Amino acid sequence: MALLLLGNYLQGIVLPDGRSSPKPGSKYHNIMCHAVETAIKLVTKNEDLVNSVEGIECIMLEAAYQNYAGNLHQAWMAVRRATTTSQVLGLHRCVSSPSLKFLEPQTRTYFNAEMTCFRLVQMDAYLGLVLGLPRSSLQAHGNLEDLQKFQPVDRIDRIHCLVADRILRRKGNDLSETQELDLLLEKAASDMPSQWWLMPDLSPGSCTESELARDTNRLMTQFSQYHLLIRLHLPYLMRSSFGGYGDYSKMTAVNASRETLSRYLAFRVNNPAHFYCRGTDFLCFIAATVLCLAHIECCRSRQTQPSGQNAFSLLVHTRSSDIGLVEKITEIIQSISQDFDEDIIASQILCVLNQLLNIVGKVANGVSYGVEAGDGVGEGLAYHGEETDGGEGLQLQIPHFGTIKFLRHGIQRSGPVTTVSQNPTLSTGEGLDFLNVNGSSIAPVPGIDGEWDMQGIDLALFEGLFGESSVLDTTGTLSWM
Repeated sequence: MALLLLGNYLQGIVLPDGRSSPKPGSKYHNIMCHAVETAIKLVTKNEDLVNSVEGIECIMLEAAYQNYAGNLHQAWMAVRRATTTSQVLGLHRCVSSPSLKFLEPQTRTYFNAEMTCFRLVQMDAYLGLVLGLPRSSLQAHGNLEDLQKFQPVDRIDRIHCLVADRILRRKGNDLSETQELDLLLEKAASDMPSQWWLMPDLSPGSCTESELARDTNRLMTQFSQYHLLIRLHLPYLMRSSFGGYGDYSKMTAVNASRETLSRYLAFRVNNPAHFYCRGTDFLCFIAATVLCLAHIECCRSRQTQPSGQNAFSLLVHTRSSDIGLVEKITEIIQSISQDFDEDIIASQILCVLNQLLNIVGKVANGVSYGVEAGDGVGEGLAYHGEETDGGEGLQLQIPHFGTIKFLRHGIQRSGPVTTVSQNPTLSTGEGLDFLNVNGSSIAPVPGIDGEWDMQGIDLALFEGLFGESSVLDTTGTLSWM
């Protein structure tokens, strides 16, 4: 466990001049990678050594390290190993049985089986929603009535976990369930003081270390709340078959995206270490994509229905500030990409957002665009985004899904339209403490390959937008409205 703790702490080291950990090859980086790689190779992947409570804790530390490093698939697999081990030991019953295996007597004095199960479920839900992967069978015990015994700040984390789990298990576009979960999130928010929802001041010197830790956790919970709202209402964003509630969902997703980006901006501006809480970059990417899509549709609907009014008409007067916000986000991500030349996460997010901003600008100037979901089988598994038609269009290659094409002047179906089983998905958030760690520097563990460029978060996002309930018009074109 000591090596994993060392790796996690070094991952977040901030040098005296305020810079995050030096580039790969520095002594901090080499020690961090060697410590974690050794612990993973010799301990956490050795079933004979992890069949204990301490073993579960070690695997959870590995998962946290991989998550903060942006290696989400590696983190998801580590959580699955921890979940399996906990079930073998009987922790899914959420009781600290005398028969539990402890390697150190002092571990028994502080160990809480219920809390450990909750954290595992929390991690699993977050990663499953971000990556579009299924949940495990492990469940956090308790129902809504049982949650009343917790303080509001603890209760909201558990409600987020419950909502995330139900979003993952949601079948199709069940409007009644969407409304029920929306009310749960509304109630959870109202249980907190109104000023608790203001963005905390994380600027250096503004508070003590304990206050900074508290406010950072508060910000992560806010990220979780808004991201859950985005994922909950995402299936209705580009569809018009749900009446008045469809308009409510559209505006909820847009407003939640705006709140997410505002908090990301405040967080990164005040944080000297770019690679601290790396999961927020993925939440930012999803929120920025949703906001850009909404403004593309706002402009498109004004072109096709000049006198008509819909939910997106409300975005006309916020376009400049919204696009300015996304542009500022791209500047921050650009600085991350420049600090670490081989940062694939930042470069891929930057590529997509710049292309989407380009299309938003063209649509606002009167260019007509449509969207096509095409069969991409055989075109490769890696994520890829590129301009088409001389810079007038955009094609996104989505791993295990196919292609999403933004085409000028409408679209003609060039291949079979892909229909994906609906699996609307999220990151609960690191608002669940899984986003938060006292860390900053990130780098993949040497010898561990296989991370897809965008790791499936693009697949999870577009499945929510263009899932099995997508409507095709008479030409076979995927209709947005």
